[in-house]
Amino acid sequence: MSPDSISESKGDLTTAHPVRGSDGRAVPCRISVIIPCYQEVARIQDTLRTVVRYLEESYTQSWEVIVVDDGSTDGTAEVASRADARVRLLRLPRNRGKGAAVRAGMLAAEGGLRLMTDADLATPIEEATRLIGEMGCGAEVVIGRRTGPRSRVRLRQPWYRQIMGKVFNLAGRLMFNVRYQDTQCGFKLFTEQAAEAIFRRARIDRFAFDFECILLARQLGFKIAECYVLWEHREGSRVRLFADSTSMFISLIKLRLGLH
Repeated sequence: MSPDSISESKGDLTTAHPVRGSDGRAVPCRISVIIPCYQEVARIQDTLRTVVRYLEESYTQSWEVIVVDDGSTDGTAEVASRADARVRLLRLPRNRGKGAAVRAGMLAAEGGLRLMTDADLATPIEEATRLIGEMGCGAEVVIGRRTGPRSRVRLRQPWYRQIMGKVFNLAGRLMFNVRYQDTQCGFKLFTEQAAEAIFRRARIDRFAFDFECILLARQLGFKIAECYVLWEHREGSRVRLFADSTSMFISLIKLRLGLH
């Protein structure tokens, strides 16, 4: 197995594919929820319980949850594997970054709609209904939006993270003439076609991957929409102020120079 390969839990930890209804017949998978995780042992069980309950109520049998463990060493994968027999677990053998985890999950998914959401559920999973509504209006990629005149933020991030996000977003918008206001929100929805096309081309492994995905979506001609979502800051972020902000800006420069 190569260092960058992905292992998938087997047996009773993995939903059989294709997804099957209560009568045992194969049914199209309506939605896939991809949850990238790194050192999330303290909350992954509650997160999965919440996500599965929402999906059971909204989509009956035609859904899947994919947890992508990004090389955690705290037992995240083990807890996720025991949380619900219908949850698929993918494991990256080493920590590669959120972008790599989301990409692995998106390309392993089978849903006609593919949602990425953070393990802390800073945006409640129920907000997926809003994004799906935008799909009904013709969008193929929907970006959750936290900032703006109709902001629905309950509890804001620490001031230094707000500044980091705003400066990065502004730099990216100026460098690439992008009009979207909240490129870094961890709550995004893709059609199957958009997810396959975008994530097969994506190369950035860490936090600037959101911006790369939006650029790829635009280049490939997919219709993009923004949708205000409820959001609340959660403690326990893995973002490192200096190291990650530096890495994000370097990634922007590489994207501008065509080096990724």
